Amino acid sequence: MSPKRLERVVLIDDGILENRLHQRMIDRSGLVDEVLCFAMAERALNHFRSPGALPAELILLDINMPRMDGFELLETALAEFGAPFAATPVVFLTTSLNPRDRARA
Repeated sequence: MSPKRLERVVLIDDGILENRLHQRMIDRSGLVDEVLCFAMAERALNHFRSPGALPAELILLDINMPRMDGFELLETALAEFGAPFAATPVVFLTTSLNPRDRARA
């Protein structure tokens, strides 16, 4: 059985190098049609506000970002978009060793 292809993955991470690395790995997998990268949480939220932007099939999200962290992005998006956003799986990409971040995630 071959893995299911994903139409759209959204990558949100303030690290430019990390974004390039993650996007390259995703592209090489051949399992994703489109990867949208955002270095700022606010830009990702503005994208989600665009018609047809939701649902994404997967969100890869950094926790520690300036101005708005990953948890704040999730809280804002859930409050603003509700069920269409809540149905999207989120995978945290982080270097945080904080046990509180792990428990919260």
